[in-house]
Amino acid sequence: MSSEWMPIPLTLAKDVRLDELAFRLRVNRCWVLGVLIDLWTTAYHQAADGVFPVFRPETLDAIYGIHGLCRELAKLGWVEIDGDSLRLPRFREQFGSEARRRAMESRRKANSRSRSELPASRNPRTNPAA
Repeated sequence: MSSEWMPIPLTLAKDVRLDELAFRLRVNRCWVLGVLIDLWTTAYHQAADGVFPVFRPETLDAIYGIHGLCRELAKLGWVEIDGDSLRLPRFREQFGSEARRRAMESRRKANSRSRSELPASRNPRTNPAA
C-alpha cells in the first residue's frame, strides 16, 4: 500500500526562525513546527504551486488561533502576502515532484552506503544468507 508523503527538511527543527517566531508569538517552538508542517501539507493538497488565492492573513490567523501569525511568518520569509492571497516561497522547489524525486534518490543512496559499510558477514551484497 502506497501512502502520500512530502519531504520535510531535516534542518527545519533547528531553524532559528522557529525560536524567533515562538518568542514573538509567545508560543512553544513545537507548536510553530506543527503549524509549518500543517500549512505546508494543506498547501500541498489545496494550493497550486504553494499559492492560496483569496486567502487573507486574517484567515490564517483565525485557522491557527493566533492574531499576527501570518504577518510574523511573512517577516521571517515563510509566507508572502500579496493582497488577498498568500504564497509559500520556494514551495515547488521544496515540495514538488522534483523535490520528492531528489529525496527518494538521496534515501536510496544513503541506504546503499549504509549497506556497503556493514561487515562482510552481515552485508547482503557479499553474504546472501545475511
